[in-house]
Amino acid sequence: SSLSWLYHRELNSSDIFVASYPRAGSTWLRFLLYELLTEETSSFETVNYAIPGIGRHFAAPKLIDDSRLIQTHEPHCKEYGRAIYLVRDVRDVVISEFHLQQLWRLYDRTFQNFVDDFLAGQVNRYGCWVNHTNSWLNARDSAPDRILMIRFDELRQSTHVTLADIMAFLGTTVGDAQIEQAIAHSTTTKMREKEKAINFAAANQNFVREGQVGGWHDL
Repeated sequence: SSLSWLYHRELNSSDIFVASYPRAGSTWLRFLLYELLTEETSSFETVNYAIPGIGRHFAAPKLIDDSRLIQTHEPHCKEYGRAIYLVRDVRDVVISEFHLQQLWRLYDRTFQNFVDDFLAGQVNRYGCWVNHTNSWLNARDSAPDRILMIRFDELRQSTHVTLADIMAFLGTTVGDAQIEQAIAHSTTTKMREKEKAINFAAANQNFVREGQVGGWHDL
């Protein structure tokens, strides 16, 4: 489509993608990666510039040798080469997406209605979660050296080890102290402070939520 062409123009074979379905934790991951690769304190402005979304990547800097990092929520497509794919428990994804769409007044029906629409791939432009996830897992299976799959629960529960694995995939190494500093600068509390700095929060609610593993148990 013309929209797809517009989003994908000027991509390079050296680009590396930070991919996920929406609400899977990619904002947090980008903040962590920014700190590890630049050794600078992150903010929403700096992260969105240095690791931008697909379609806003034209001026992105090269963070690793000759490679840019570009964030995407799209299903896998042929234009994508190397990628980190972050996957989260679908039950937590649907809850987080529901709360965000309520926050932005994009959805005013019940949660059960939302679940039905979510499963049908009708709540955002990225389609059905199952098809989206399968597109990336199939690509990973076809080229395991090109796509690193990271589970959100692993990133949350074993953040240091998981980040070291990501750095190895990216072909770079960072010290343990640098990893710990990036983690300390990217806690939920710190992320919300950074969010407030740009007046992103609306109605005293947050784009940055709790980032829980298994939060669906609380329903």
